[in-house]
Amino acid sequence: MFKDFLRNPFTILYAIGITMFVSGWTILELGFRKIPRTILDNRLRWWAKKLIQSIKLSYRVHNPHNTDLENGKAYIVMCNHCSHFDIPLSLLSLPGSIRMLAKKELLQIPVWGKAMRMTDFVSIDRFNPRQASKDMRYAKRVMKKGTVLWIAPEGTRSVSGGLQPFKPGGFRLAIECGATIIPLGIVGSNKVMAANSLILNKNGRVDIHVGKPIDASKYNKRQRDQLMQEVESEIRRLTAANTVPPN
Repeated sequence: MFKDFLRNPFTILYAIGITMFVSGWTILELGFRKIPRTILDNRLRWWAKKLIQSIKLSYRVHNPHNTDLENGKAYIVMCNHCSHFDIPLSLLSLPGSIRMLAKKELLQIPVWGKAMRMTDFVSIDRFNPRQASKDMRYAKRVMKKGTVLWIAPEGTRSVSGGLQPFKPGGFRLAIECGATIIPLGIVGSNKVMAANSLILNKNGRVDIHVGKPIDASKYNKRQRDQLMQEVESEIRRLTAANTVPPN
C-alpha cells in the first residue's frame, strides 16, 4: 500500500484534503444553521466532480429507460462495487439526494465520519441485531425525508472486478420501505483504482449503465431471494464486458 501511495502521493493527498475540507466546512456550518438539502446535494456533487477531475477521468452515462426520480417516492440505488470512485461517479450520474449506506467504521473517521452522520448517511450494524434494528428504523426515517440510499449489495469492493454474492440486508430494507430499486452497472472503474490498492490510473474512461427500475413493493419478505436474484441479474447484464449501452 505504501508503495502504491508513492506512485500518486499528490493526487491521494488532494483527495483526502478536499474530503476533509468539505466535511469540516459542513460540520462548522451546521453548527450555526440548518443547511437546505439542495445545498448539501450540490456540495456532495461538487466534491465528486473535483475527485473525478483530479485524475482526468471521463465517463458516459447510458440511461436507455430515461430513469428519473419522482418526489415523494422511496428509492435505493444498487450498484456493483469495484473502486472507491464508484460513489462519486454514481453521485454525478443520477439526480436526487443520494447518500451511501456506509460501513460503521467509516462513520468513526474523524471529521469525515461526523459530517456523514450529520448529513443523513446511514450505517447498519450487521453484527449486532439490536443495533441493526435501530439502524433500519433510522434508514427508513431518512428515506421518508427524501434521501436516496446508495447500496453496494455485494457488501464490499470486488478485487476481481466481477460480481460477488449479494447480501440480503439492502433487499430487506427495500421491501419494508416499498422502495424502487435503481440498478446501476459501472464498467471500468476497477481499471482506474482497483480494490485494495492506492494505484490511480489517470485519463481513464468509465461507462455507467442505468438499469430498468425494479419495484420492491411487489415483493414480500418471503420473496426476498427472488428480488435479490432479479436485481443481481440486471446488474450482471449492465456490467457485461463492453461499453455499448444495453438494449
